[in-house]
Amino acid sequence: MLLADSNVLLSLLVEGTPWHRAARALHDQDDDWRTESHALVEISNVLARFVRLKALSGPKAIALMKETEQMMRQKVMIADHAEALRLALKYQTSAYDARFLLCATELGIKLVTEDVKLRNAAPGLTQSLNGAVAAST
Repeated sequence: MLLADSNVLLSLLVEGTPWHRAARALHDQDDDWRTESHALVEISNVLARFVRLKALSGPKAIALMKETEQMMRQKVMIADHAEALRLALKYQTSAYDARFLLCATELGIKLVTEDVKLRNAAPGLTQSLNGAVAAST
């Protein structure tokens, strides 16, 4: 099982993203991915931006969102708001990012993220995508 940040989950689903190959390799090694519920909001926002930039068609973006929802059904965690805020204050991160850190704490595993600022803020709770791929082999 692994906990994926929004950027890693999006990279798995959208070909051409910078980390697509590494995300695909990691998913091939372990397809039991978890994420925090806010990830779906973040992903839909990025997909909408891709459509505005004409990097994706509307129907393709909707299909990717449906695929994401289907893949993550029963695997989405909902972080406690007060506890996430506590971690945001402790690690000096956004409340959004702290939701993922709380999930990592609750699951006892590291969050896989390409957010360098978040990894620097909470190195004990996070790891890079390449680090996760290397650890899985």
